[in-house]
Amino acid sequence: MHYRYIFIVLLISLADTTYLTIAHYDSGITLYCPDKGIINCNYVTSSVYSEILGIPIALLGLIWSIVSIVLAYMSYKTILDIRYIRIMSLFGLAALIYSVAAMSLLGKICLYCSLLDIMLLSFFILVFFIP
Repeated sequence: MHYRYIFIVLLISLADTTYLTIAHYDSGITLYCPDKGIINCNYVTSSVYSEILGIPIALLGLIWSIVSIVLAYMSYKTILDIRYIRIMSLFGLAALIYSVAAMSLLGKICLYCSLLDIMLLSFFILVFFIP
């Protein structure tokens, strides 16, 4: 297993979700992203799809990133079996599907959300298909 790449992907995910979570809770922060046309991060991150049961998707992503990093480290140190990382990658894949569906329904793209989607897919591929 290529733990170096897994950790790089997860650290990018952590940085991305941290920024999105802070921007969600601090109205003084505007995402550095175009706000005209199809690319509109603020539109996507403030839409009805940006929360599930009142919990921001960004916060759920931040929690997912932290838990995934801890599990990956434990697996790297052989404290934990790889299957727990695979379970987290499946949750990530579900989040990816949700994100793509939400942006498709909105007709807008969030660059930060798309970056996270790429990291989620990369994590899934690394965990399941790269020995």
